Amino acid sequence: TFSGLPSLFGISIYSFMCQHSLPGIVTPIRQKKGIYGLLGDDFIVVLLFYLVLSITGAIAFERSEMQQLYTLDFFNPRDSIPKLVVGTYLALFPVFTLSASFPIITVTLRENLKSLGKTILKKWRGD
Repeated sequence: TFSGLPSLFGISIYSFMCQHSLPGIVTPIRQKKGIYGLLGDDFIVVLLFYLVLSITGAIAFERSEMQQLYTLDFFNPRDSIPKLVVGTYLALFPVFTLSASFPIITVTLRENLKSLGKTILKKWRGD
């Protein structure tokens, strides 16, 4: 079905912007020795976290019980304090990921707009 197409479009744009920002993160690093290993390790950790999160949800909940936003299934205000802390973290996980990548995407957008502005001014002035 095409009902999930808007979500796929939004996720694709977000994924592209995160990937597009990698050169801006790597370029200022002076000692680039081992940078591939560091980035690879980072991607593996993120992949493992997403796998654990999705597999846990697939095992723990029936499809009919699942909420629209899957991470909310882990949050129950009546749980004990340790469960509540973990559930709150999992429920807010999308907020953490967006908050962590937002500054990088913002800086990338700013630099792209500055570059575009310089290009337009050069063409307008006839340089």
